[in-house]
Amino acid sequence: VAVSFKLQAIFIIPVFILVYVLNKKFSLTDFLLIPIGFLVSSFPGMICSGKGIRGLFEIYFGQVQQEESLVLNYPNIYYWISASHYELYVKLGICLLFTIFAICGFYLLTQKAYISNEQIVALGMWCVLCVVYFCPKMHERYGFVAEVLSIIWLVGNKKWIWYPIIINLT
Repeated sequence: VAVSFKLQAIFIIPVFILVYVLNKKFSLTDFLLIPIGFLVSSFPGMICSGKGIRGLFEIYFGQVQQEESLVLNYPNIYYWISASHYELYVKLGICLLFTIFAICGFYLLTQKAYISNEQIVALGMWCVLCVVYFCPKMHERYGFVAEVLSIIWLVGNKKWIWYPIIINLT
């Protein structure tokens, strides 16, 4: 349902994948709920616009392709990189992000880690922050989920109050 409101909801999909692989608390078929929820919640828009399912996806692909700038008001690593090789940096940034996620997943797998409910919040915050810091073309509003999760995370981790402060000030 979140994806039908904002495409940036996909930023936390790595959390679902890691929880599935490490905890095995739900079925692989539960992942089908993501596209089903998206389609069901988008059904009224498809009918009212008259564009059908194609028009629904055109909106999202248009957002992704819209601007050719490495930085869109989010203070990430691309502030210090020239956009002279835009296409190259976009591809490298996406590869860097997937590499970071793969290393984290591999580490957690080798440690046979179990992700607790508290750690799910922290992992969600970490995933969103990785996306907005290491991917190009990030808007300032894309970090909002991490900002909210940092405040939720603070409830159980009061001695680390400076994490949410830094995240929210950024």
